[in-house]
Amino acid sequence: ICGLHPKVLLCDGIAGLACADGGRQKGGLAGTSAAAVRPFTAPSQDSAGVNVEKTMEAGVNFCAASLEGRGMKRRLVIQPELRTLLARFSGHHPKDPDLGKPLAQKEYVELLVALERADVEVVAGFVADPADADADPILLHWRRRILTEQVGQIRSKNEAVLELLDGIEREAMRENLRWPPRCPGKWSELLYGLGTPLSVSDDSNLIQHGRALAVVRKLLLGGAANGEDKATLAEHAPVLRRLLDHYGDVYPDFFMPALHHLYRLTLFGRGACGLGIGRAGWALSAIEGLDYCVRLARAFRTQQNVPNAEQLEVFRFWEARANDLLPGIESLTPPAPQQYPLSQAELQLLRDRLGLEADGSEPHALPSDHPFCKEQRKLGCYPLPGWEQKQPLPQYKPFEDELGRSVDRREEHRCRSGLTVGEFDAEIAAKSSVKSAKRMQQHTKGGFVFCCPHRVIYGFHVMLRGESPRDPFTVLYTRVRRRDLPDFLIYDNACKLQAYCMRREPAFFADVRFLVDRFHFQRTDAEAHKCGPGFNPDYYDAVRWVNTSAVESCNSYLIRFKVLAWFSSLDTFLVILANVVGGRNSKLRRVDDPKSRIAGRVDRWTPAVQAALLNS
Repeated sequence: ICGLHPKVLLCDGIAGLACADGGRQKGGLAGTSAAAVRPFTAPSQDSAGVNVEKTMEAGVNFCAASLEGRGMKRRLVIQPELRTLLARFSGHHPKDPDLGKPLAQKEYVELLVALERADVEVVAGFVADPADADADPILLHWRRRILTEQVGQIRSKNEAVLELLDGIEREAMRENLRWPPRCPGKWSELLYGLGTPLSVSDDSNLIQHGRALAVVRKLLLGGAANGEDKATLAEHAPVLRRLLDHYGDVYPDFFMPALHHLYRLTLFGRGACGLGIGRAGWALSAIEGLDYCVRLARAFRTQQNVPNAEQLEVFRFWEARANDLLPGIESLTPPAPQQYPLSQAELQLLRDRLGLEADGSEPHALPSDHPFCKEQRKLGCYPLPGWEQKQPLPQYKPFEDELGRSVDRREEHRCRSGLTVGEFDAEIAAKSSVKSAKRMQQHTKGGFVFCCPHRVIYGFHVMLRGESPRDPFTVLYTRVRRRDLPDFLIYDNACKLQAYCMRREPAFFADVRFLVDRFHFQRTDAEAHKCGPGFNPDYYDAVRWVNTSAVESCNSYLIRFKVLAWFSSLDTFLVILANVVGGRNSKLRRVDDPKSRIAGRVDRWTPAVQAALLNS
C-alpha cells in the first residue's frame, strides 16, 4: 500500500522476547549462546576484525548542542538555567512539576538581566528560602568556564532573545497590565521550544527542513509569505506557521534577530558545517550575503531613514548573492561550478555526508558474505527490495565504545524519566502490577520492528541489549538510501533519536521529521514528553489521520511468540519468525477500507464516485 519505502514509517522495540526472569537458559535471546554474539547495532568490522571508525569533532563534522565543544551550537539559548526560566515563562506546560510553575518577579527580572549581561560566564540560580517555603526564591551567583570562542556567539544569541522578550513583554502589557507579564498564548509554543530541557533540546527542530529554510530566508530578506510559503511552513515548521498566522504575512521586527539565528543554526546543524577544506568554504561564503542583508535591513529600521540609491545597490548585491548560493546549502545540493567551484576534497566530503559513493552514485547492496554484514546478517530480517545493507555502521569516536554503546548514557535515556528504555518499561510494568519488578528488571532483550501505518511489517531485528536510539539509526543509515528515507519517522523516543542522528549523520537525516506517537506524547501520568511541540504529530497535516500507534498492533502480534524465543536457538527463531511475519503480511486486510471510501483523496476516487459526489 505504501510502497517499498513509506513516506510515514513507524518503529518500536518489542520487550519480552527474552527469558521472562532475565536468567540464563539453554536457548533463547537471553541464553548463553546469544551472550557471545555481537549485537545488531555493533560497529561493522573488516575482514581483520577491526571496527570501521569515524572521528567526530564539534564544529567540523557536526554542530554540538551543549556548552561543551567548539563551533556553532544548535541552540538559541545555550545556558541551561536560562532555558529553564524561558520554558517556565512560556506557560506551555502548566501542569508540569518542574516547568509549569509561573516565574516569580525576581526570576523574570533575573532572566532579562542575565540575557543582557556581557559576562556570560556568570551563572544565576534560584533556591528555595529555607526560612519560608512560600517566599520568593533566593538568587545565587557563581561562575562556569566557557571557551573564549563561544563568548561572542552566546552574547549575540542572548541579545536576540532579549529583544524578542522585550517585544513580547510590550504586547503582553498592552493586553494586561500585570507584572511580571504572562506570556501571550501565540508565543507560548515557540518560547517553550526554545527552553526545552537540555537533554532533548535542539532548536533547529523549529525549522529543520530545507524547504522551510527557503521560506525563512525570504522573510529575513524583507519578503512577505504567500499562500505557498505558508503551506510549506505548515508542512515542515508548524510552530512558525501558527505564529505567522497571528501577524499576517510577516513576523514582527523584534523577532527577526532571533529568527536569523535560528536560520543559521539550522542551516549549519543540517550538516553544512566544516564543508570548507583549507578555506572558509561554500556554506560560510553563502551565509555571508544573508548576514550582511540582515544587518543592513536592521540599520534601515532603527535609523528610520529611507535608504539611498547606493545603500540599496549594496543591499541588492548581497541579496542576489544570498539567493544564488543559499538554496544549494538548504537542499545540500552541490553548486554549479560557475556559482562556487568545490575542490575534489570538498565534493567528496559532501558526498560522504549524503551517503553517496566517491563518484556521486548511490551505494549498491553489499554481498551477503561481506564482513560488514556479519552482525546484521545473523540478527536481522529485512527481506524487501531496497532494504539490503549498503554501507557499514561506524563506531563514532569519541561518542561510543567498541560495541557502539554511547559513552554518555543520557543519549539513550527517555525524554522525561531519565531512564533507559528497558529501565522505563520495567518501572511501568512494576507500577501497573503486570509483573513483579523482580521478573521485569532485566527484561530488556527483544526485537525491533519497522512498519507502515497500515501495519505491514517491513523488517525486524533481534536486540541483544537494551533498546536504544541506535536500533532505528542502524537500520536507516546502513540499509536505506537518503532519497528513500521517510518524510516522517514515528517512534516513542523520537526526540532522543533525532538528537542521536543529528550528532552523527546530520546531512543524511536532515529532511526526516522525527515525531512521537500520540499515545506517548500526550500521556500525562507515567511519561509526558518534555520535548517541544515540534514532535507532536497533531501539528502536521500529513500525519493527522495516521494511526501513529499502528506499530503497537505489530508488537502485540509478535509478542505471542515469546515462548518460542525463550527456547529456540537464535538461528531457528529468526527463520520461524521471518516466515510468520511474511505470512501475516500476505494475509493482512486493511482496516481503513470503509474510511477510505468516504475520506480518500479526490484524485483516488473512481470516475463514477467523482461524478456522483462532485457533480451533484
